[in-house]
Amino acid sequence: MINKNIIFFINSFWIFSSKGASGGDEFVFQYIENSKINFSKIYILCNIDAKKFAIKRLQGNKSIIWLITPKFFDLFPFYISYFLRTIYATIYMLINGSKFKYIYSSSDFFPDVIPIFINILLRPNSYWIQVVHHFYPRWYKRAGNIFYSFMGYYLQKISLKLIKSSHKIICVNKDLYKFFNKYYSRQEIKLINAGIDLNKIKKIKKKFNYKKLKKKYSAVFLGRLKPSKGIFDLPKIWKNVLKFKPDATLAIIGEGSAQDKKKLKTLIIENNLQNSVKVMGYLSYKRIIKIFYQSKAFILPSREEGFGLVILEALTCDLQVVVWDLKVFRTVYKDLVLRSKCYDFNSFSKQIIKIINSSKNKSSRRLNQLKKLKTQNSLEMQVYKIDEFILKEYMIIKEHRV
Repeated sequence: MINKNIIFFINSFWIFSSKGASGGDEFVFQYIENSKINFSKIYILCNIDAKKFAIKRLQGNKSIIWLITPKFFDLFPFYISYFLRTIYATIYMLINGSKFKYIYSSSDFFPDVIPIFINILLRPNSYWIQVVHHFYPRWYKRAGNIFYSFMGYYLQKISLKLIKSSHKIICVNKDLYKFFNKYYSRQEIKLINAGIDLNKIKKIKKKFNYKKLKKKYSAVFLGRLKPSKGIFDLPKIWKNVLKFKPDATLAIIGEGSAQDKKKLKTLIIENNLQNSVKVMGYLSYKRIIKIFYQSKAFILPSREEGFGLVILEALTCDLQVVVWDLKVFRTVYKDLVLRSKCYDFNSFSKQIIKIINSSKNKSSRRLNQLKKLKTQNSLEMQVYKIDEFILKEYMIIKEHRV
């Protein structure tokens, strides 16, 4: 019997309070959830939190064989946990690597790269598919803990050297695609934009009369509560908004570490924003969609992104989006988002105020502009339909040179 088994490495999964997942995690879960994968057996190597999160999405798919790292690994800080997971996965692959024809690495973090690299050295007939979401900015420019930034930057450098032994590299944006095409000659380089489930959003919208919802929030943020997502920029931005719109309100949705959440709440208090900023934590997808329709704008002051999947969801819910003027947003979203001069809080705030004002402007000219933007968004969203993304990724995995 021909070996057509596949193993998905989701060995870098990390969540807070057993809630939420990153865009990179969503990328692989979407594929497994929505595709009719035609493999002999499907294995997923991950920790217990990843399994708990994924199993709800995969609707109890009994064909999946779960390989779970020891739970006590996650009692340690995440870099130590990652090191332990790497050792565990490497030992597992040394013993069992011959079971798998296809090995899919969901990230370029070292727990998802080193065990596969070692397996490929021993078993070159295995087929390694590597996903890369984004490059770390230089460690001294990155927001957050400087030690973690230093480690993350140089560990990714090592990973990028190791994945030169992979067979296919999947990039989620054109900038990555150009880089790998230029510097990596051995691999097939493929570009896949992430997708969203438009039908899922439509079903949620049917459960409430979204067209008649009142706008409770001037703006909404959704993302992991960590420095690289710009969460510590939010109080500064909103303080500027309140100078011109004293009654403006901001909803912040997402989970993060206890330390980062505490710092965010402290900044909100120090800037006297308690009555205008609401930190809502983790919410169900249904609740998120409803809040999107109760908001006038979506803001994402993220300082690094590979794609920004949440922006697609916001655009689908007819929200205008404000971001920093990062190269990735210019490449992926072009004129679909409003870009502000990087880290100029006044510039970002002015974009938000424009949206708030435009929502009150009932002139026919402005309404026509909004209709045009909405139509443009609808057309652009078709490019990112999840079924097209699933089909492209399936073909990329299955079509290979043996």
